[in-house]
Amino acid sequence: MQLKAWPLKSKYRTVREIRKAVDTFYTDLNAFPEILKMDIPTFYNFVKMFPYTRDMRETEVVSRPKYLLTIFPTLDCKKKSILFGSFMRLKYGPGSYRFVLSSNRPDGNIGHIFTQIFVNGQWTNADATYSHNNIGAKKRVTNFEIVRG
Repeated sequence: MQLKAWPLKSKYRTVREIRKAVDTFYTDLNAFPEILKMDIPTFYNFVKMFPYTRDMRETEVVSRPKYLLTIFPTLDCKKKSILFGSFMRLKYGPGSYRFVLSSNRPDGNIGHIFTQIFVNGQWTNADATYSHNNIGAKKRVTNFEIVRG
């Protein structure tokens, strides 16, 4: 898998593809020495500064970290989650992060994914989707689902 696009039908398929991208290609980040020197807050700020753009309507696009860093000028929540999950996996191991599906819509319909990281014995929100977000910020959501192993 290098780049995948498919019709949006199931959030769970999307999560499977995000996990697959991280699990298979997290070592792509080894090709970026400047990233390897970063700590968590620095990498978080690096990812959140990529401009946000949503995928085409009714289509999901997932890619490996190497392409997200070299050919994508903008990223959505899925792609930023792939980058952050890959960073955490590479530097801190597979148990250092997890993904959370969420909604802030009144009907609770889930349409967002972000990363949580395990630091100081607790799970901390690390949603790098928007440039105004801050690591550790509380989320106002109407629905959420922690993605299990």
